This record gives sequence, structure tokens and C-alpha cells, in this order.
Amino acid sequence: MGLLPEEKFYSIVQPLCAEFFAMVIHTFWGSMFTHPSENPYHNRTFPEYEYSTDYVITCLVPALQAGLAVYMIIVLFWKVCIVNFNPAISLAFVVTGVLSPWMFIPYVFMQCLGSVVGAAMAMAIKQDIPGPISIAKDANVGAVFCHEMIVMGLFCFFAVFTVCQEDYDQATGPLAVGLTVFQGIIGGKWIGGACLNVARAFGPALVLGDWRLQWVWWVADLLGACVFGTIYMLVFAPKEKLWIRNFLQKKNPITSVEL
Repeated sequence: MGLLPEEKFYSIVQPLCAEFFAMVIHTFWGSMFTHPSENPYHNRTFPEYEYSTDYVITCLVPALQAGLAVYMIIVLFWKVCIVNFNPAISLAFVVTGVLSPWMFIPYVFMQCLGSVVGAAMAMAIKQDIPGPISIAKDANVGAVFCHEMIVMGLFCFFAVFTVCQEDYDQATGPLAVGLTVFQGIIGGKWIGGACLNVARAFGPALVLGDWRLQWVWWVADLLGACVFGTIYMLVFAPKEKLWIRNFLQKKNPITSVEL
């Protein structure tokens, strides 16, 4: 006799494990690709180089890495479950009815736990900082907040469109979702930072004990998810899910008149 009902395994255990492993992969990859810190304690010797002024290294490549990682992870778990690996995406799915509200906290917990494990693994292997996602000290926090809210909302927008519409048949949907991350990071370069995944930022922050302005990512991302999730449900959702469907005038049926 089984200890766990099969339905519970596929509806709860498997998705939660997917969230954990997705974030381990995402954070590990992202944490491994960061230029050396000012005081690295690894044994490898790097030639002197001004990394901070190199646009390709500090912006373009990290944006590509993050965007492609999102695409690859979505494809990896495509036949397993609707993988979120992002608290804001999970909240957007709650707003749009894809994810049960009762599963939101367990999903976020597993996402953050996976991020911590991924960051710790990267730090142990690199012997250097595990790619923290922080805001520049001279940045306008208000500008960073507004940008983060918008680009995270658009990220949720793309994700919701590919999931909520059952007839969605664009094979490039996961790639488009990943490229929204690329767009967000590229834009954030010029105002002082971009995150687009608070769980991804949580792991390195916990490992390093650096929580400076982490609240910006959490509040902006979750607010963007709520705003854009609501816009989708009010305007773009399928007919049977549209929140305003009861206020729309239905077409009168054509009646035939016998002569």
C-alpha cells in the first residue's frame, strides 16, 4: 500500500521539487557567471582588467545568460509541470487562477531554498562572491523601483499569456518569456540595477548577509505581478475567464420569422 496518494505526488510533491531544482540551476548558473570581486579569495590569478567599464561583460552577457537560462529551464520542465521558479510569476498565476493560493507560500519557500543552495554551491566552487543582485549605491531607488515593477509585470504578462490560453500554440513562447528577462536586465543597466526574480536575489543575499535594498526587488516584483495579472484578467483573458464578462452585452440570437 502506498504511503502517498499518486494524485498528491503529481499535484504537490513533483511541482515543489521542480521549483527547488529549477532555482538551484538558475541561481548556480547565474552565480557562476560574475566577474571577480575586489578581494577574491580563490587561488586562480586573473590578469588586471577593468571589468566594471566593460558593457559586454557587465550587462550584455549576464542578460543573455539569464534570459537563456529561463528559456532552458522552462523547456526542461515543460512536460512535468508549469514551472514558475519566480515568486512574482507564482503570484501572477494565483491572480489569473493558474495556481492555487494555498500553494503560493510553499512555492516561494522552495524557490528561495533552491536559490540558497545554488548560491552556496557557486560560492564553494568559485571561492568568491556568488553573483549578488544589488542596486548601485548612486542609483535613484525610485527609478529602479518603477523600472523593476514594469519589466517584471511584462515578464508575468508573457508567462500568463503562454499558460492561461489553452489554445496557445507558439513553439517560441518559452523563448519569448526568456527574452523578457534579457530586455529587463539590459534596461536596468543604465539606472542602477534589475532583478526580475526575487528568489534569484535571495540566495546570494542570504549567503553573503547583504540585504541592502532587497525590499525593492520584493515589493516591485510582487506589485508588478498583481498589476499586470489584473490587466490580463480584465482585458485579455479567454472569454470564460474574463473578469468583466458579466458586464459585457451579449449578442442577441437571430430569430427566424415564419411567413
